[in-house]
Amino acid sequence: HAAFALTHLFASLSGQKGSSARKAAPPKSGRSMFFRHGLGDVDRVFAFAESFDHALSDGVRGGNPHIYQNAVARAKALDRFELHRYAKLNPKLRKSMAARAGTDAFDVYEITFESPLADLLATMTADTDAERNTFEQLRTAHVLIVWPRSAPLPSCFSLSPELDEAKASRGDQPVRGLNVLMPATGEQKPSERLLIAAQLLRDRGTASAIVTAPMYWHRRPAAQRQHHIVTVGDLMVQGLAISTEAATIAHAFLRATRGQPDVPVIFSGFSWGGAMTVVGALGLAHISTAHPAQLQRHDLRRVGAVPYVGCGSPGVLCEGILGGDVDWDAMDASFTNAISAGGDGQGRTQTASSAVKLYEQVASELGPRTSHRAIVKEATRRTLRRLDTARVAELLAPRLRGALGALHSVVTDHDHFVPRPMGDELHRDACALVAPEAAGGLRVLEKIGGGHVVAFMTKERRVVAAISATFDHLVAQAR
Repeated sequence: HAAFALTHLFASLSGQKGSSARKAAPPKSGRSMFFRHGLGDVDRVFAFAESFDHALSDGVRGGNPHIYQNAVARAKALDRFELHRYAKLNPKLRKSMAARAGTDAFDVYEITFESPLADLLATMTADTDAERNTFEQLRTAHVLIVWPRSAPLPSCFSLSPELDEAKASRGDQPVRGLNVLMPATGEQKPSERLLIAAQLLRDRGTASAIVTAPMYWHRRPAAQRQHHIVTVGDLMVQGLAISTEAATIAHAFLRATRGQPDVPVIFSGFSWGGAMTVVGALGLAHISTAHPAQLQRHDLRRVGAVPYVGCGSPGVLCEGILGGDVDWDAMDASFTNAISAGGDGQGRTQTASSAVKLYEQVASELGPRTSHRAIVKEATRRTLRRLDTARVAELLAPRLRGALGALHSVVTDHDHFVPRPMGDELHRDACALVAPEAAGGLRVLEKIGGGHVVAFMTKERRVVAAISATFDHLVAQAR
């Protein structure tokens, strides 16, 4: 498997297109993989997704609107956050940040608050008491804030009592903007994004918010191995939660800096973080303008998104190299158990019912000669695609077409982790919500050579450059 990994890393690095570079890794007993508990409670997630659809389309499509509307109401109500000093910042990392920022006149704070999706997070898969004890950590959103000492805090932020003495050291230069930095798959800790935040502080004088994903870092369930989410349902909840939590912080900042059109809010992230960048920005647009609206459409013109080698669908996990990180034996068993539970319809759970319906639909479309494993893979992919960015953009477009100020997408030429068509798809989906160039908007699709490994190795430099260019455009348009 070491040889397999090196082969595919080299293929992505060099942009090879051979079929061998696209095959998924064979399963290896005992290694950490996605979905080792199978489907999970996907029905509860689907119910939320229907509510999500209903809310985004203002009730046009029916369904129960209350679940997501409650989450939006909670996000709107969170308009003030208490900052605590981030005591766990490694001195070496702090030194590296200062070197990139060209100054040590900045602070790193942490914020915690109950996630707007706390109720949905409380349904996460738990087999043991130890896992249930982590639910409070799952429900608690965690964000790091990098803030220049030269800038006073806006009304959405206040220093905790133990930091009162720091108020006197604040300058009077208004902050120039806020970057919302999302994690990539497996990027559990904030170190790399803290370094990016430091460079952006140096280059553009902006603050940054670094968002921790549910089920990552200290929000990780006790029995979860590494970043490998244990069920399909849990992965879907993770994406919904982090994008909403990021939008909540950005919404509070937009409100607090209303009347300052040259203070942008820019979302950015790598790989999965690129997808969450777009969903977070679109979620912000909805939260800001949903009834009762606390911001106007024109306020969203200072919002930008910089997805770096992102993907428009979590279904990418079922394709290419990433497919080798899925426990397909567990997924096979999950669908088989659902079919067995179906039988004559007696005792069938909701999840079993949905799984059987989807399995039968896929089997009918693919034909009788299709293997059980192939049907399971396609059914899993379709389940994950329930939360594609295309759906979000489609539902928001009638109300918010052209509302956002900027989109700068970066894609690779030869990527076997995120296939090029999926990066193009993410950009195309998001463009509908971004103002056209004739109206002062920015729609850039930047193509770089190589694959995912090249993108990762050059991430810090390229992300800083793309965010800086987006910042410059938004500020110029405001003036």
